[in-house]
Amino acid sequence: MRVAQFINKHMIQLLMAVIALGLLLGYLLPDTGKRLQVFYPVALFIMLYPMMVGIKIGEVVGAARRVGFMTVVMVFNYLISPLLAALLARMFLSGYPDFAVGLILTGVVPCAGMIVAWTAMAKGNAPMTLVITVTSLLAGIVLIPLWMSALAGKYVPVDAWKMLQTIFYTIVVPLVLGNLTRVWLVKKWGQKKFADYKPVFPAVSALGMYLVFFISMMSESVTLVRN
Repeated sequence: MRVAQFINKHMIQLLMAVIALGLLLGYLLPDTGKRLQVFYPVALFIMLYPMMVGIKIGEVVGAARRVGFMTVVMVFNYLISPLLAALLARMFLSGYPDFAVGLILTGVVPCAGMIVAWTAMAKGNAPMTLVITVTSLLAGIVLIPLWMSALAGKYVPVDAWKMLQTIFYTIVVPLVLGNLTRVWLVKKWGQKKFADYKPVFPAVSALGMYLVFFISMMSESVTLVRN
């Protein structure tokens, strides 16, 4: 619990340190950084799985019934954001296809697990943010490959089926396993003890986020430093 409290309290400072360390080590050991990319899916799983432990699938269904609210969320996540990203890519990055695709991907994929941590730090409604995040990611199983094919396909070949498989393994599997874990822990510990240990899950999720950033920085450090 003390470690979890330390991570939750100093999340941003630790993130900055991880980014700096990744850039430094990646520049000094570029080959090692490239080899670490194979662990990227593992880091994503570590980031998303603990977040899923804290939410019931029934809560996602309940939030989805708030038609007006969730419609606004989906319009922003999967209509305005992708189209705006595609427009900006066409205006400013048409001669740089890699950057254009990166910008479109950023606009198409909704915020992932750590948005819940940022919301909690800002004293916002973290439980609702968690439900919105999970609901958006579930909708993204279908919408992300479709949008990437439509918007980024003119820059690079897009394998929608492979994207669909990747999203399934990084979102659906952690969601199912997270719910099974939550049911097992509540049964073993009871609801009160489970609630007492809930702050540990965001901390573990943060460790996954640090791994994601560290691998990203190490693998692309030379390019980032030179540009």
